[in-house]
Amino acid sequence: MSLDGKVMIVTGGASGIGRASAEVMASRGARVVIADIDTDLGEVAAQELRDRGGDATFVPTDITSRASVRSLVSETRATLGRIDALIHLAAICEQAAFLDVDDELWQRTLDVCLTGTFVVNQEVARVMVEQQGGRIINFASTAALTGGTTHSAYSAAKAGVIALAKSMQRELARSNVVVMIVAPGATDTPLFRSNHPDEEDRRAAERRFGPPARPEEVAEVVAFLALDESAHLLAGQTIHTNGGRFMGF
Repeated sequence: MSLDGKVMIVTGGASGIGRASAEVMASRGARVVIADIDTDLGEVAAQELRDRGGDATFVPTDITSRASVRSLVSETRATLGRIDALIHLAAICEQAAFLDVDDELWQRTLDVCLTGTFVVNQEVARVMVEQQGGRIINFASTAALTGGTTHSAYSAAKAGVIALAKSMQRELARSNVVVMIVAPGATDTPLFRSNHPDEEDRRAAERRFGPPARPEEVAEVVAFLALDESAHLLAGQTIHTNGGRFMGF
């Protein structure tokens, strides 16, 4: 499970699954670039990894801005020489009943979760095609396949991420670029807790479905997907990490 010397960008790497993924990658020898719009959390995350002996830097990034994404890519290449893997987690998830979703919430969700994914993937993929190799691991959600109460915009955007990743895999395989998708279920992250603030509701869900995943558990899956050995088996596949809550797909 060694990732010695691999250069990896983790978007949304300042917290939650992104931060856990950055920690696992760095602990296995990867050179990690944390990209996040939250400057304070991003700086702290990178510093803590360095304090543990990891190779980590932070680049403030707004994935809804192509200029910002290009700056991330160019800075990574200038500093580290190449990009071996992209782990793309940056997203938002705002709750609203379907009939209450307004145009602004719908567009904001698509701008971040779907268009942002397209922009980051395209800019990184250009580098990987040039260097004839790389791994792209995009994050979708169980909600992309099951739908989600009060999450219609998010569910639609994440379903689009799966379709986009599969299309990319078909086109980029000839350049040895492998695209994979992770679709987590409930995971105990700051985003999950902000969307489920009622502790009793969370406990009721745990009694029915079992506890949510820990970010570190999902990060271990990401580490496996980043290995060269996983490429042929899992290219274009969607890996579900939901503890058996949903098995109908």
